[in-house]
Amino acid sequence: MAEPKFEVKFSGKSWYVLSPAGQIGPYSRLEEIERLGSDFVDAKLKIDLQELKRAILKIDLTRFDTKPMTLLQSIALDDGTVLEPDLAGMYQGIHPAIEVKAGKAYIGIWIPTKITKTIKKKNGEEITKESIQNRLYLLTSQGELLYAEPRELMKAKLWLKFDPYQMGESYAAYKPLIGKIPPVEPDHVYARIQEQLERYMEFQDPRQSTLCAIWFIGTIFAAAQLFKSYPYLYVGGTKRVGKTKLLTLAFLICFNAVFSTSIKTAGIFRTIQNSRACLLVDETEKLHSAERNPEFRSVVLSGFMRGAKAHRVEDQEGKARYTGEFECFGPKVFANIQGIEDVMEDRCIPLILLRTLNSKIENTWPDLDDPLWLEIRRDLAAMFLTHWDASSTSYTSCTSVLEKEGITSREMLIWQPIMGIAKLLEDHGVPGVVEEMLSLAKDVKNIRLIEDITENTDLALIEVLREIVVKDEFYTLNAIKKMLVEAVGEPREVRTKEGVAIEYDAPKWLNNEWIGRALNRLGFKEKRKRTGIKEYRLTPSSVKSVALRLVGGDLALLDKTATTGTSGTTGKEASK
Repeated sequence: MAEPKFEVKFSGKSWYVLSPAGQIGPYSRLEEIERLGSDFVDAKLKIDLQELKRAILKIDLTRFDTKPMTLLQSIALDDGTVLEPDLAGMYQGIHPAIEVKAGKAYIGIWIPTKITKTIKKKNGEEITKESIQNRLYLLTSQGELLYAEPRELMKAKLWLKFDPYQMGESYAAYKPLIGKIPPVEPDHVYARIQEQLERYMEFQDPRQSTLCAIWFIGTIFAAAQLFKSYPYLYVGGTKRVGKTKLLTLAFLICFNAVFSTSIKTAGIFRTIQNSRACLLVDETEKLHSAERNPEFRSVVLSGFMRGAKAHRVEDQEGKARYTGEFECFGPKVFANIQGIEDVMEDRCIPLILLRTLNSKIENTWPDLDDPLWLEIRRDLAAMFLTHWDASSTSYTSCTSVLEKEGITSREMLIWQPIMGIAKLLEDHGVPGVVEEMLSLAKDVKNIRLIEDITENTDLALIEVLREIVVKDEFYTLNAIKKMLVEAVGEPREVRTKEGVAIEYDAPKWLNNEWIGRALNRLGFKEKRKRTGIKEYRLTPSSVKSVALRLVGGDLALLDKTATTGTSGTTGKEASK
């Protein structure tokens, strides 16, 4: 390998770079040179910035050693293979399904390709063999078609990060995009998807239809990993409300959608990682129980945040088993009657369906062979290729809107991608969707918070304290326990001389010791013993302060739960 025709020199105080075209400097640190732009370096020195960075890396590896170390530039193997570690980071890894790299978007497509191979026999005779094989190409946001073969990718300074899976759109779907991406505006894609949702589904809340359309559109941007998280959709309801029909629409519209029933659990890991698939899980009890199918559960729990990995033990033919690491981030839809466990519910936007009274909608089912679906997916791809940068801007800018409405932490991760797509749509001619999704986000947050309050005994305790603590004094554990038992205990009728009375059976774990630990946990530390009875000092202001922190500043949520009573305490609270 020829050395670049330039020198990086240190004068004793400063660094300089010299080439036949000129010189630059002085610089006090090498990092200043690395931050220079490629246009500046080319104009001043007529050299490639990556070659300059390679030379700087070589200096970095040697300049602090008393005995200079050798920079490993190449390794020659016995079979003639030469390995050159990419220490300067000249080549970028790209996903075979979809990716954004260096200001350019890519989508992988499989194209039937004629393969002609000429074989020369020992006697000098040449034989030509021809075949048609599906080969992977990368369609860029400029309409270019790049053959995803190592030598061709190297010319673009790219390499494939994963083995490609033969799934996704056909050449026929993307053929009109090759050469020049036609202008497809987000409002056009949104309108086409909404039209199909209205044709096949009836939602009790119109915001649910808007949510589905936005979520479907967002799958291609999430697959390109432009979002750091993407919410799951949980579709619930009784039989024949349209859960499977909605998943079928997702299958026909979303990017690289696949039903989990068509793949074994072990294959789901690779399908999501290697094809950035949108996973559709229909009518399964696996979601309801934490004990069932732990491998499938690990895919779900790891797939909400970009960068999170799932691990599983892999078999190798003729070799020892090893632990494999898999990327599981991507859009997922779950539909069943039973519901899902709490940990997974925190990653979902719930969509509860009711059975339609419109017989036409009920009896209409999407035709999987209708070319309309291919056209919608093509428009979605064209929209991504031409608006991916705008979607990133919208996604980043909507955080302040969510924070202003008190949607933070986990709820922020759930709703930011939805709000980002909503803003993109509104910026391109779809009015009102940002406010519509914001109101839905607030409603879902409040419903979720009320459910958490109802199921949380600490909140039941603080509600009891709000009722009995009317002045600054010491309160006995027995008094607190009596009211707490009425809040969380099981009621039963008891016959007395005066008639029928209601008594409450306290859970076994609810005793004075538990209440004492709970009060300490909530910050009430001052206590005393009088005649063997333990008392805690409580004030109305301190109780209110703790209550505000527990419900995120809105005491009205506690008042809402008081109308139904606080119940549903389980062993989870007992184990605290």
